[in-house]
Amino acid sequence: MIFVTVGLEQFPFDRLLRIFDGFVESGTIREPVFGQIGHSRYEPRHFGFCRFLPFDQMRRRLQEADVVVCHGGVGTILMARSLGKVPLVFPRHAAFGEQLDDHQLDLAARLKTGNHVIVADTEEMLANHLARHQELINALPPRSAPSELDELVGFLQSILQERHGR
Repeated sequence: MIFVTVGLEQFPFDRLLRIFDGFVESGTIREPVFGQIGHSRYEPRHFGFCRFLPFDQMRRRLQEADVVVCHGGVGTILMARSLGKVPLVFPRHAAFGEQLDDHQLDLAARLKTGNHVIVADTEEMLANHLARHQELINALPPRSAPSELDELVGFLQSILQERHGR
């Protein structure tokens, strides 16, 4: 199962949902898909969804997913990583009204460098990365989960400190 999540942002992420709906409709994706669509205006016609999930259900969906596709939100990425998943991140863009700034692009790029996530910036990259998801994960260098998570948390704290002086 592919789990698509857009997080709790107040901004819609219709672009990601429309792309996935098109993938399912065209047969590009044959696996079952479930989406958490938040405040998005677009409602998928070709896969199941809900707007929001309680924490325990979100955790269960992430655990059960073969592939996690998400926006570039820190909370979603941390939860997926803590469950041993390597999320496929499709960051929100300010230019499309999906966010106020491009901090998700910055975060995704930095996490990609550390081999914490796989990043797709375009519809074509997303289709390619979905088709090659397991191959891409297998190509990542092996790391131990506890130290990796500690490293990721430390990295995210340093970003917050840089941006907000906290």
